[in-house]
Amino acid sequence: MLWNVQLEGPETSNQYTIRLAQSLQVRWVRKEGSIDLVGLTKDRASGRFQEHLVHSFDVRPGESIDVGPILRGDVPELSPGWALHANGVDSQRTRVERFDGDSEGFQARVHAVFPLKEARPVVATVYHSLVWLPKDQMPGLAPDPRIGYLDLDGPNGKHIRKFRLEGQPRADGRFIPAHPIVFEIAPEVPKIWRPYLRGAVEEWNQAYRALGWENVLGCRDATADDTWNPADIRRSVIRWSDGSGENATGYAVSDPRTGETLSGKVVIGSRVIGLLARTYVVQAAPGDPAARRWPLPVDLQGRLLQYTVAHEIGHVLGLDHNSLASSVYTVAQLRNRAFVHEHGAVASIMSYGRFNYVGQPQDRAVRIPEVGDYDRFALRFAYSPTPIDRDALLAEQKTHRDFRFAECGGGPSRDPDVQWEKQGCETMLATELGLRNLRFVSRMLRGWPSPVPINLRNAVCNQWSLEVGHVIAYVGGRRGSQAVSGPPGDVSRAEQIQALRLVLRSLMGDAAMLNHLSEAGFAKTVDETFALLLDPGRLSRLTELGLAEIFGSIESALWTGPPRSPEIRTLRVRYLRTLVRTGTDESVPVPLRKLAAQEAVKLGG
Repeated sequence: MLWNVQLEGPETSNQYTIRLAQSLQVRWVRKEGSIDLVGLTKDRASGRFQEHLVHSFDVRPGESIDVGPILRGDVPELSPGWALHANGVDSQRTRVERFDGDSEGFQARVHAVFPLKEARPVVATVYHSLVWLPKDQMPGLAPDPRIGYLDLDGPNGKHIRKFRLEGQPRADGRFIPAHPIVFEIAPEVPKIWRPYLRGAVEEWNQAYRALGWENVLGCRDATADDTWNPADIRRSVIRWSDGSGENATGYAVSDPRTGETLSGKVVIGSRVIGLLARTYVVQAAPGDPAARRWPLPVDLQGRLLQYTVAHEIGHVLGLDHNSLASSVYTVAQLRNRAFVHEHGAVASIMSYGRFNYVGQPQDRAVRIPEVGDYDRFALRFAYSPTPIDRDALLAEQKTHRDFRFAECGGGPSRDPDVQWEKQGCETMLATELGLRNLRFVSRMLRGWPSPVPINLRNAVCNQWSLEVGHVIAYVGGRRGSQAVSGPPGDVSRAEQIQALRLVLRSLMGDAAMLNHLSEAGFAKTVDETFALLLDPGRLSRLTELGLAEIFGSIESALWTGPPRSPEIRTLRVRYLRTLVRTGTDESVPVPLRKLAAQEAVKLGG
């Protein structure tokens, strides 16, 4: 059986007010006078899955047991208190509000009180869901590094997460799933956004249709009665969270033995629309006149939300992020309105490429991302209704670079082709055009009649930092086997020099613009740029450039003649601070630390 525990109410460390707190594969073992609940978990030391006693129940008259201790949070393996950093549960004030059980398992809702060390107790709703795992186990499918699927490390090995799609062909050869994937929209979701959430779910039907399926996914409003449990392992649900996070998340609830997805959960942070709107203005306003006002039109906000939720539905279906998918198109393609309207600016909705910041105002080449060419290709790997040769399928990546996969996990990547928030395979040219667009946006904001929100002005600074960061990735960079912008291996010396010059030229040229937008945003951008450029890991990888050459280039750019503006003085001061931090950080390799300290003394006087 699978036992899930969901926490709802207070904001947890992930900035949501809804969180899966525990998930445990369990079984019941009958003994003399008792029944033991045994859990299966992976031992960190040995790497093997082992059973352990979760709780022992006395058998009561009528062959029943009391699961109250677990529902009240007294059993650590099934308590959500860790997500709140709580000191256990106040069992005196915790009560079970609803319990529905049958031969398939049970669903429960608990009013729980959690004591905190240095704050008032927190009240939360805790949902428990216990169901039988499928008796007829779905054959597991092993992950393949050439394609991006989320996987699960279970007792039978690693398997990708995927729904079980089974069906018989109709007379026309199309397949109808015996059990469609149906998402329910929770009652708390604002009605104004529900049509866009349905669109996000049903958008994926087009991709499945290309495989031969019909009507794989559906979406409906949830039943608004007291028996409805949003944490029910058997239900796929879209929720709405009032936490402070500007994000959304989607995850699969899967059979640990096989990776079979039993249901999907999507949680939308209510503030994510604000983030999407700011990003769209900053990236798309040059090409989309509808983005040149604030706030954005409601329908446009809804379509942005649909894009985000469709991305999360992709995770529920098993797809991982694909950062490479936003680097496969050329600048010419990104500036071609017909191409962008047909293919989008990114090959996958699972990338973080977001919106076309490369196309120029006259191009009007803007389309909010939808399920893309890579996504349709990736679904063939796991959801083809008929047997396929997966090696032959993946061989298509050699001639279709928009089918390729690589992911950096959101962290720093040494591969310039595999970056979050990036667009285009010609990074230097794409960045120059992107920065030109940011100057357009800056002028646009200065012309608005009403004060521009500070978070929108800071968003321009953040976007500048992102785009320049993609160029910095060339310094000490190394392309992977799925490279699209050049041959695999170390980035050439010529490219690294070109990248360094572009970074310094842009920093000098845009300093006044960034400072005018936001002094704090400018300072943060400068600090991030220098920290990224002088990152010890990056500099330790240098093979084509020398440390002294990089330091000399920065010095030449910033210290040629007297400071011509307050912004140049700011650049000098913040660069010196970066040198001092690097020169005194004991975690930095000694040669770099010494050279940084020497540079700080020389330039600081």
